[in-house]
Amino acid sequence: MPDLISDCCYEDYKDKKRENQERLLEERIENIDATKLKQTFQQKMWAAFENPHTSSVALVFYYVTGFFIAVSVLCNIIETIPCWYVNDIPTSCGDAYERQFFVLDTACVIIFTIEYLLRLYAAPDRCRFLRSIMSVIDVVAILPYYIGLGLQNNKDVSGAFVTLRVFRVFRIFKFSRHSQGLRILGYTLKSCASELGFLVFSLAMAIIIFATIMYYAEKKVNDTRFTSIPAAFWYTIVTLTTLGYGDMVPSTVMGKIVGGICSLSGVLVIALPVPVIVSNFSRIYHQNQRADKRRAQKKARLARIRIVKNASGQALFNKKKAHEARMKAFEQ
Repeated sequence: MPDLISDCCYEDYKDKKRENQERLLEERIENIDATKLKQTFQQKMWAAFENPHTSSVALVFYYVTGFFIAVSVLCNIIETIPCWYVNDIPTSCGDAYERQFFVLDTACVIIFTIEYLLRLYAAPDRCRFLRSIMSVIDVVAILPYYIGLGLQNNKDVSGAFVTLRVFRVFRIFKFSRHSQGLRILGYTLKSCASELGFLVFSLAMAIIIFATIMYYAEKKVNDTRFTSIPAAFWYTIVTLTTLGYGDMVPSTVMGKIVGGICSLSGVLVIALPVPVIVSNFSRIYHQNQRADKRRAQKKARLARIRIVKNASGQALFNKKKAHEARMKAFEQ
């Protein structure tokens, strides 16, 4: 088949084929579920977590958890801002309003813990759920709080407690459950693993090559910052990525020529896999859009079927009632 049509058309063909297979699978599952008994409470809870639009309660819980995620991230940022100065020594808002921030953090952790335990209870396969990336992120987001409660009054490990607070930043990854765009980005990066691997390998080769040349070009300069090849890695990284931080600059003519070639090479190396990544992102995005449209059409179709059934049942009831009235009138 790939020999008969072009690559782009073949990709569209595979996407359409995959969508048709998914649609047939969904219809087959629906037919199987229709013959079974009603879902258990655990199954309904898991379906609500996976698709919050299944019920109003699930939707409210979805928005509540999203709100507390935003509050947690904002508190983590705001508590580092200096609130006032005492003898020219800044005091952060986290130290000035420690009790208030602790109460907010406790409320957020309670919500996150309840959500995690409910997901663990409702998961069809708990072992698989515990090994999932999102489960690990949930644990990393809430575990430092409980560890900190035990270390807070221990002066010997107070430094470790401060270090653990850094892991609260992982709570921002919980937004991926609330953002379709972030999920699509994750699927895109996963599908572009080979291209990203090529990019990392190419950058690593370029960094080593240009750092080596730059070191030998600049090592005889007095007070040079290029004291070793690993020390030159930083310069080659910021040059290849076209950042140009400016803390390390070449002084010799040879070094400047190598720096210019390094900058141009970085543009070429980074630009090569970008079209593939963008193409995959666009493809996955349109697949999700079509899937959402298909689900919306299915929901509307089921609503129309329910309306027709209710109308048919009401009409049948009215007809039966009229028939009984006529029979009573005939008997009289």
